Amino acid sequence: DPDDGSRETLVALSVGKKAERLDQLPPAERGAFVVRNIESLRPSTRGKLEVTGVFSWKEMEFISGCRHSYLPGQVTQFAHEMIQPYMRLHFAGEQTRRVEMGMESAMESGERTAVEILERASG
Repeated sequence: DPDDGSRETLVALSVGKKAERLDQLPPAERGAFVVRNIESLRPSTRGKLEVTGVFSWKEMEFISGCRHSYLPGQVTQFAHEMIQPYMRLHFAGEQTRRVEMGMESAMESGERTAVEILERASG
């Protein structure tokens, strides 16, 4: 039973050219490929991993993947400018937060942007 606390969750992410190569595999083979790689790095995991799903941002019709990644120091260097609205266009996303990473960061920045828009609308 997945809800009894006897299982853990491991999320494997791939970006850039490696993600593009992984996306060339059929979805069913992507998970198996990742498991084989993890097992080769950590033999103690052999036979203990189960793929519960795969997801590709590149395959999302209106997103088509992430076409950039930041070099070390770039986010810090441009952090203040990255969150500044341009006219009526406001920016949110993982890289616009300084504390969390991933989805938590993306959601928090979405809330920040919503507040900016509401404040602007109220004058």
